[in-house]
Amino acid sequence: MAYIETSAPIETVKNLSDFLRVSGDWHRRNAGEDQGMLSELWYRGVKTGHPSQSPGVYRSGFTDRAKRLKVTGSLEAKRLRLERDMLS
Repeated sequence: MAYIETSAPIETVKNLSDFLRVSGDWHRRNAGEDQGMLSELWYRGVKTGHPSQSPGVYRSGFTDRAKRLKVTGSLEAKRLRLERDMLS
């Protein structure tokens, strides 16, 4: 798994509109060709109540939901699918 790290926040997001703009700009700059918002990049969010720093998609509740999906593929593919469905 690859991680993209920054030394400081690039921009503070205050509302959904800001998030959509900033994340869209980031994806256009960093996602692979022809992947856009469906790339294999995970949105981690912020460290609030989860000291392990693991993305929500790797926490037990999300993983359990992903396992129950009625789609084929690896657990990693199911996590990605569930996250994309939720974001949609």
